[in-house]
Amino acid sequence: MPVVRPGTPKSRRDQHEEHFDRLTALLPTREG
Repeated sequence: MPVVRPGTPKSRRDQHEEHFDRLTALLPTREG
């Protein structure tokens, strides 16, 4: 993930990716 400097508003894409990462972190991995 690209580093976002403090005080810099995240882009919509970054917010979406962060949300997606949070969801996948709660789910068991499907690989293997």
